[in-house]
Amino acid sequence: MEWLLSSPDLNPIENLWSIVKQKLYEGGKQYNSKPIYFNQVNVNVLYSECALHEYAALKQSCLFLFTKFNCYCYCWPGQNFSTTLIMTRHAKNCTAGTVYTYHERKKDTATSGYGSKSIRVGKDSVKDFDCCSLTLQPCRNPVITPDGHLYDKEAILEYIIHKKKEIALKLKKYEKQKSKNEAEQLEIGQAEAESQKKAFMENEANPVKMINNSTEEASTSGSTSISNMKQGKDKALPSFWLPCLTPSASASVMTKPDEKVRCPMSGKPIKLKDLIDITFTPINDRDTKTSLITKQARYVCAVSNDVLGNSVPCVALKTSGKVVTMECVEKIIKKDMIDPINGKKLTDKDIIRLQRGASGFSASGIQLDAKEIRPSMQA
Repeated sequence: MEWLLSSPDLNPIENLWSIVKQKLYEGGKQYNSKPIYFNQVNVNVLYSECALHEYAALKQSCLFLFTKFNCYCYCWPGQNFSTTLIMTRHAKNCTAGTVYTYHERKKDTATSGYGSKSIRVGKDSVKDFDCCSLTLQPCRNPVITPDGHLYDKEAILEYIIHKKKEIALKLKKYEKQKSKNEAEQLEIGQAEAESQKKAFMENEANPVKMINNSTEEASTSGSTSISNMKQGKDKALPSFWLPCLTPSASASVMTKPDEKVRCPMSGKPIKLKDLIDITFTPINDRDTKTSLITKQARYVCAVSNDVLGNSVPCVALKTSGKVVTMECVEKIIKKDMIDPINGKKLTDKDIIRLQRGASGFSASGIQLDAKEIRPSMQA
């Protein structure tokens, strides 16, 4: 219920006070232990027009009535009283329980952001059996993969073309990075060989200097120094705030991309030649004015004329492309393994089970629980 402060003749305080008395006293037990809502816009107007002492008196009077009738008020006037809740003594002191209750766990999970979050998926979150897995709309030219995932032919072709272009672009970037790394390695190798050649030529040209260097190295290796500026340590200072010692971001190493286009539902490689054209048998309905998309029952089994739906397991026959029910396959087709539409011989691979939707019923055989894995808080 929502109470509006709509009377222009009364003072805003008198208007609200009269509404409260009328609803609580004249309503009797109807409003006992029930929430009372005030319109937020009118409450803000009331709070701005009231003086401070008038607002305080009104608050005390209303709280007395709320306590007497065990009611609680939402959208109370003022910033500090946005929610005033009158609870019993037991509820106020219910903090000494030894069990971490389910409600407390759910509340802490929602507040802190830690812990895995699971939800029960409803009917609105599950696509229909005859809808494309990409567009989520009824298919105009339905095709299926060998795993039974249904797509609209236009949508899956556009997806394959887009993925091929994306893979080609990634391969081009990878080859460019690979050639750049090879050139850098070649340049480093050439510079190292040149430095070794130069050092060798200097040592051969001045053998006395080489003897002096060897004696100096022996003397420095024998002496132990505790200074942090000796032996080249002055070049590795940890003063990262200095402009010359600021850390630099290393270039990201790009791995070789996957060259296969994968099914968006199963993740398996998918090719255009693997897609199988199928045909749904429309239901015989005299209502020709209503479009097929708006109808609840749209298709039937090609053999038994049973209505197809989200709760009916369906099978596509690869030889004819027709869609039949699983019950028809078990009772009729599997006896002689011949396609009843065109009379061709069937194998087990020619019978492809469609990945159907769900009715929202928990025992429909479809996974209806969605879970989000989040980090757990360690005490």
